Amino acid sequence: MHDTHRTALVISGGGAKGAFAVGVIANLHDRFRDTGWFSIVGGSSAGALVAPFAALLGAERSVARRARETMISVATRVCTDDILQRRGPLGLLCRADGLNDTEPLRRLLERSLEPAWFAWLRSPAAPVVYAVYTNYRTGEKVTVTARDPGVDRERFIASLVASASVPVYMEPAFIDGDACFDGGVRDIVPCEQAVGFGAETIIPIMLDPLEPPAAVPLGRLDRVLVRTIALLMHETGRNDLERVESLATAGRVREELRAAFADDPTALRRLDRVFERPSNRPYFGRANRLVTLVEGLRPDAPLTTDVLRFDPALMRAWMEAGARKAAEVIKASPFVGEEPVHEPTLESAEPALAIA
Repeated sequence: MHDTHRTALVISGGGAKGAFAVGVIANLHDRFRDTGWFSIVGGSSAGALVAPFAALLGAERSVARRARETMISVATRVCTDDILQRRGPLGLLCRADGLNDTEPLRRLLERSLEPAWFAWLRSPAAPVVYAVYTNYRTGEKVTVTARDPGVDRERFIASLVASASVPVYMEPAFIDGDACFDGGVRDIVPCEQAVGFGAETIIPIMLDPLEPPAAVPLGRLDRVLVRTIALLMHETGRNDLERVESLATAGRVREELRAAFADDPTALRRLDRVFERPSNRPYFGRANRLVTLVEGLRPDAPLTTDVLRFDPALMRAWMEAGARKAAEVIKASPFVGEEPVHEPTLESAEPALAIA
């Protein structure tokens, strides 16, 4: 099921801190699954890895249950070795494009995102699910959806790996011959894509508090790099949210003005002509349906300064913190007023993934 109001869930990047987002999503699913589900789900970096499984929670109940089990298992049981393979000196001599191989991450996604699940994500019954990565040759951010022509399961998984690949620390994913890295480099909380898909409400999950994470002692080069990345990602995320806040404000202003002049067709036509001027269209045009941005789904304090340390005990605590934050911020269903849409049954014979 998903809502017809076009409510979007957008998940930011943050490596292992993605467990916080899983806690938020599980809590929302527990409380509101009978009232609807998101019709758009997207993310960047860690958020891209979570997004397909969050979207699958809108499927038929047995599939949603198994997808939820997989999502939580990965978020609370994987270790760093399940994600990355450290390169030794010889490996670095052979390939100097990253300190770690990402083949373990690719294999994990291959096991987790079942073919039947991906087939459902491509169908009109499913939410639109998207990931963002950065093409380092062109410098452009690339948005990929499961429904895009020519995007099969292998290419979609490659896009997820690219979105999560932190430069220097991880090797690039090569897509169409181009080296592709972390979506958070250009778009850490990719809300504008959700606007483009027709979102009227966006619920973003941020994996850092309002202030940048506290600095660790900077006595080593790798710590300087980690701190630099943290500051850049924080600034990128703040800019992303400010842009989408402007879009939501413009959408509300447009609707308020149209309501105020609802009894004057001539004035309405004049307003619409103003709204549709090329310079105004991105904010006030009908393509921008966004009117609500739900804020506050973020940790109260920094979770970690090492986003590539996947520690099950820490991630379980972060998931619990995400669940508490969801209960604190979202008191009522974001889908209230919409009839649940019961989608066709999708069954798969494979058991839910168990992480060794």
